[in-house]
Amino acid sequence: MRVKLMGSRKNSRIIMIIIIIILGLIVLIMPVFGLYRFRIIKEQHEYEIQQMQDRLDEWQQKVDQVEQLKTSVYVPKKDISMFSIIKEDLLDKIDIYTSVPQKYYLSEADFGKMTTVKLLKGIPVMRDVLIDERIDADIRENEFNMFLLPSNLKVNEMVDVRITFPNGEDYIVLTKKKVYELSLKKNTIWIWLNEKEIHRISSAIIDAYMNPGTKLYVLKYVQPEAQDEIIPTYIVNEHVMEVMRTSPNKLKLAKEELALQVRKLMEERLKTLTAEGVSAVKSSISMDAATRKIQDIPEEGQIKTPGESSDADLDEDAENEGNSEEESGVQEVDKFG
Repeated sequence: MRVKLMGSRKNSRIIMIIIIIILGLIVLIMPVFGLYRFRIIKEQHEYEIQQMQDRLDEWQQKVDQVEQLKTSVYVPKKDISMFSIIKEDLLDKIDIYTSVPQKYYLSEADFGKMTTVKLLKGIPVMRDVLIDERIDADIRENEFNMFLLPSNLKVNEMVDVRITFPNGEDYIVLTKKKVYELSLKKNTIWIWLNEKEIHRISSAIIDAYMNPGTKLYVLKYVQPEAQDEIIPTYIVNEHVMEVMRTSPNKLKLAKEELALQVRKLMEERLKTLTAEGVSAVKSSISMDAATRKIQDIPEEGQIKTPGESSDADLDEDAENEGNSEEESGVQEVDKFG
C-alpha cells in the first residue's frame, strides 16, 4: 500500500514539474511571439503606409504637372467679326489648362492688332489669327448710297463692289471690304477705303454716270475666313480722271444721280405689289386698329365714369380710326407705287 502511495506521489510530482515547465515555456514564448507578431504587423503597416505615400507622391506629381499646364488666356466677351481691332474691353482673361505654350496665345502686347478671322465668344484667341496691321494714315470711312445692295446684307459682312456695263462687261472695283455700318432702308453702307481705293471708286461712279445703263452693285462673301481677296479688275479711266480734275462737282452730281436711279429701282419693286397685296395690307391695318381699341374697353361690372364712352362709341371710334389708318395705308402704298 505504501509502495503504491509513493508511486502516485512521484508521478504527481513529475506531472507538476512538466506543467511548470510548460507554463514557463509559455510565459517565455508568448512575449517573444507577441514581439514577433508586432514586428510583422508593424512592417506590414509601414509597407502599406509607404505604398499610400508613393501613390500620394504620384498624384501630387500629376497635379504639379497639370498646374504647370495652367495658362492665362484672353477670350472674347462676344463674337468679334473679321478685320476688327482687338481692344482690351472686348476680352475677358481666364485660366485654362493646356499643353500649348503661352507664347501662342494673345497677350497684352497684341492689343491694337487686327483679326483675320471671326473670333467666337468664349474661345481663347490665338496669336496667329492676328495681323500687325495698323490703320494707315490715309484710311477714311466712306458713305455710299448709290450701290445696289443685297436685301440680306448685314453689318460686319465682307463684300466686293463691282461695276457692270450695258454691254455685259463686269469688273471688280473694291474687294473684300467690311461693312462697318448699314442702312438697308436708306440703301446706304459705310466702308473704310484708302486714298487709292477712293480714287478708283470715284472713277467708277463717274463711269456709271457717264454711261447710262451702268450699275454699281455689291456682292457678299460666302466664307470670308476661307476666301482670299482678289485683285480689282477695274482700271481707272484716264478720261474720267480728267473729268474729275476739270469738273470737281461732277463726282457729287454722279453720286446724286446714281442714288436717284437706285431709289427708282426700289420704287419699281414696290410697284410690283399686287392689288390683293394692297388689300391685305389695308385689312391688316384695320384689324390692328380695332384690336387696340378692344383692349382698351373696360371689363363688365366696372362703374362707368362720367367721361367714359359707351361700347357703341368705342366701336365707332375703332371703325373711324381703322378707316383713317386704312386711308393712310393706301396713301403710303400709292406713294411708293
